[in-house]
Amino acid sequence: MTDDTQPTAPPPQAAGSTAALTGIGGWLILPMLGLISSALTQVMSLPDLFGAFGQLGTSGMGGVASNLVQLDMILELAIYLIAPVVLLVLMFGKKRSFPRNFIRWAIVASIFVVFDVFLGYWLSHAALEAEGVGFFDYGLLREVLGPIAGLCIWTPYMLKSIRVKNTFVN
Repeated sequence: MTDDTQPTAPPPQAAGSTAALTGIGGWLILPMLGLISSALTQVMSLPDLFGAFGQLGTSGMGGVASNLVQLDMILELAIYLIAPVVLLVLMFGKKRSFPRNFIRWAIVASIFVVFDVFLGYWLSHAALEAEGVGFFDYGLLREVLGPIAGLCIWTPYMLKSIRVKNTFVN
């Protein structure tokens, strides 16, 4: 005699099933690691940033230049420390607003790095050239292209990924 009331296990999901693509996993781990790395790097550079901020008054830099450097430092803290922490909270809370805000952050970070390079060039190119040191080098190119490449890679992912659509639903 068989008992027809026994619960049956659901059929196993296929590896390519869209229902299996949920949670913070797959390629979504890379943006998460990038956000963590950005926040940790910024925390580790805080002593240098505060030291430089304190030296602005004694540097002999003009008012406009000093104000622009102060603005640059504040924006750097906001973009690379505060925003990644907020984005990580949204990410781990699986909030629906995470992908949209991540894209906004990537756009702002890309614009900021270009602004930062122009500000650095405006403030230091004459002194560097007087010493025979060029301003533009491979490191600077990498610094500028990194956020722009991230924007080009992660924006389509955040907009089109099934995992992103299935994960950020709260």
